[in-house]
Amino acid sequence: MGAALFAAGLMLGATMAAAQAMPLSARQCRDYPFVKDGRALTHRQVIGELAELEAAGYSPEAANDSDFPDAARAAHQRLMREYRRDCTGRLLGRPIAAQQGEGPSASR
Repeated sequence: MGAALFAAGLMLGATMAAAQAMPLSARQCRDYPFVKDGRALTHRQVIGELAELEAAGYSPEAANDSDFPDAARAAHQRLMREYRRDCTGRLLGRPIAAQQGEGPSASR
């Protein structure tokens, strides 16, 4: 069982590295979970945001009360750097909330 878990971890790491190397598509930029459009989030969107944070290295199981905000914030910042790299200027006609002081990073 340990070898299978190790292999799964290696595959996940390789998948994450490949995903980070590929730029976001125009659709992914429009649908990016951390760019808010003023509407309330659905349960599906919240689950999607958590999945994105986990893909960026955040682990809810490993977080404790003292490092939760920092660990989640670090993963969120990695995701927003990716978004700005791939999506800035691509969304003509739609403001990019993260660059205008809105969204989850605005209060930090």
